[in-house]
Amino acid sequence: MLLDVFGPVHFCGTQDEYRKTAVFGGLSGCLFHLARNLDSGLRHLDIDARAARYLVAEAFRGVGSAYSSESGMPVDDLIAGVATKGGMTMEGWQHLLEQGNPEAWRGALIRMAAFQSTRGRESGG
Repeated sequence: MLLDVFGPVHFCGTQDEYRKTAVFGGLSGCLFHLARNLDSGLRHLDIDARAARYLVAEAFRGVGSAYSSESGMPVDDLIAGVATKGGMTMEGWQHLLEQGNPEAWRGALIRMAAFQSTRGRESGG
């Protein structure tokens, strides 16, 4: 199936399940925009295009793997494992906080859910 490259296809038995899955699909689509911006940032640092794309993909894979780990480690513990106080990760996170980025992602999910609730089954990405 064409979309298999993006991950599993979710089949839904109810309209409510479909709406929730559609928001997940919207989030996945938004992550491509995030990847493009991260790629652009790395290229701005004079990292060649192929390496930048690889590094972004590896970052997503690594986070995804740790986040879905069967260890069930709390997210705050995962963050503490990679972010030292006063270090580079916390510097970047502080910038994202100052720009309102965490709230923007949460707001995007809420907005996509509201959008989906006003649409029928035919609406998509």
